[in-house]
Amino acid sequence: RDSLPDSVALTDLDDTSGSEEILSYVAFLAAGLCEVQDFTPNTWAEALKPYLEDLEGCGDDAADGDIVDNFRQAAEMSVMGTDDADSYGGDDDDTFEEVCNIRFNLAYGGKILLRESKLRLLRGRRYALVG
Repeated sequence: RDSLPDSVALTDLDDTSGSEEILSYVAFLAAGLCEVQDFTPNTWAEALKPYLEDLEGCGDDAADGDIVDNFRQAAEMSVMGTDDADSYGGDDDDTFEEVCNIRFNLAYGGKILLRESKLRLLRGRRYALVG
């Protein structure tokens, strides 16, 4: 709700307009996307934009996608946390092209081995797998 524009304040919403129900449904959809950790901008825009365009005071901003993108970024930061330079070894080397930068979970036989682990691979660097 913090990423909504000031023109759509919950205290100003009329109960007969259904705005509270729309926001609740948008929050439900966003929670589902967070649960599966799908933070791609296109997915969020396709899922949430049609509902936010119907709200009073949100129409123009929702059409631009600013509200949805701000909401997506806030949800991603809340769910995934922030990445700091120390979590990747502290090397901020811009000379290498980033090939992969993901978080993942690994489980075997019903046991979680790695939870929300970070993997960042740079082209031109050497890596080894130890198992």
